[in-house]
Amino acid sequence: MSLLEEAQADLAAKDYAAAAKVLDRLTRSARFTDNSPAVRRAIWLMLAGSTRQTQNWPAARAAIDQATALPDAGTEDWLARYEIARASGDTGEALHSLAVVARRFPAALNRFPDNGLFQWPQRAMGLTGGENDAFELTDVLATTWTPRDPFIDRDSLRRVRIDGLLKRNRLDEALASAREIDDPDTLIGMRADKRYDTLTQAHPEVFDIKAKNVARLARIDALLMVHPKRLSGQVARAKALLDLNRADEALAVADAAIALARADTEAFEDTDEHLAWAIDSQHTALSMLGRGDEALDAIEIAARVPEHGETNVSQTLNLSVAQLRAGRVRAALSTAKSVSVANSSPYGRSVALWVIACANAESGDLRASDVAIGELRGLGAEGVANLYIALMCRGDLDSAAGLLIDRLKDPARRYEALATLQILPPAPHQSPLDDRREKQETLLRARPDVRDAVEVVGRVITYRPEDLWPVKPSQKMTGKSG
Repeated sequence: MSLLEEAQADLAAKDYAAAAKVLDRLTRSARFTDNSPAVRRAIWLMLAGSTRQTQNWPAARAAIDQATALPDAGTEDWLARYEIARASGDTGEALHSLAVVARRFPAALNRFPDNGLFQWPQRAMGLTGGENDAFELTDVLATTWTPRDPFIDRDSLRRVRIDGLLKRNRLDEALASAREIDDPDTLIGMRADKRYDTLTQAHPEVFDIKAKNVARLARIDALLMVHPKRLSGQVARAKALLDLNRADEALAVADAAIALARADTEAFEDTDEHLAWAIDSQHTALSMLGRGDEALDAIEIAARVPEHGETNVSQTLNLSVAQLRAGRVRAALSTAKSVSVANSSPYGRSVALWVIACANAESGDLRASDVAIGELRGLGAEGVANLYIALMCRGDLDSAAGLLIDRLKDPARRYEALATLQILPPAPHQSPLDDRREKQETLLRARPDVRDAVEVVGRVITYRPEDLWPVKPSQKMTGKSG
């Protein structure tokens, strides 16, 4: 029996440690280089797979490096390299491997879930030496990649791509990409950030939020004609109506979609993935209409809808936030604590921790609030945005201001920091907690240290209702506004 046959027998028996030893001997043999590149690549790939199974990460990385260095290295080799980097916790190498896949084998991106790919530009923030890989990946995701879900919002990717295009002085491409953006939050953030002044100041019509809000609804309606069996389209339409301050219409869309999904299991092809988000849209619309108790009932139902067959972490976290805003502090604390750390992403964990910090502060247990804030600090970059919210809840404006200034100085975190400072029309039927937060943010904006830090990199813009949405169709007859 040859060494290769011996290794194949070990792999068939799932004895990965034995297979790795045999394959290692094979690659070190004097005649190994006599094999064709295709055979050598296959052996290196087998060794990488064996050592991955035994979690011998240095050996797995060394083997996959050899496989991907060969001229016939293809999709499977680079996907294996990505998986080894991801499993071993090497975020920079995982990003590099995924960028190579995007550039050389873009069709392979369809093997990943849409949301999994969307997380990468965020993960890449602040990675030393990762800017080029992040740009290459984002460039493909924002342009030539076709998501499974035609209603998925790619504007955050377009914004990150524009940042890279401007750094490379590719202004025409940056402007063309900006014209595709119609998400109001993205437009508001870009108008606040001086990095985008080349576009926002020279082409203000491209960043007309009211016009883009209207165009977005029309674009979604046109897509729904092509994809009527997508529940995600109804969710997108409800969100577009909410952004136009048309909560009554958004509620009608959500109610109808939820009723149809429950009455007919064949009505939509993506009910399992999007039913909870349809109910979440229902919750938001009810909240905006002042129907608080019904809104809480809705989000409690959403939290009970399974997510990929398991507990719905996303909606459970949304429930905890809704309970906190409704003044149900004990319920919010209990709900946030019920979320398993093992089942949460770092961002999800940061949401749970800010709710715990705020709920404890609201109930007067400042020591417990500080413990949660300490855990938030321990999450690093993943917890920064929610650490800021927790510090505001705690009433620690000095620490919140210091964190905000640090974020403004960090190019990777600046956009989000500026976005939180913009002054929008008050939401209808705000909770006392939201009212206090607005007052605290007013105090924060007025601080000289914050004002000076903002002035260097951006601006604070005050938006009136008429800047964001047209008069509602129902108000044209009455002459009411807002």
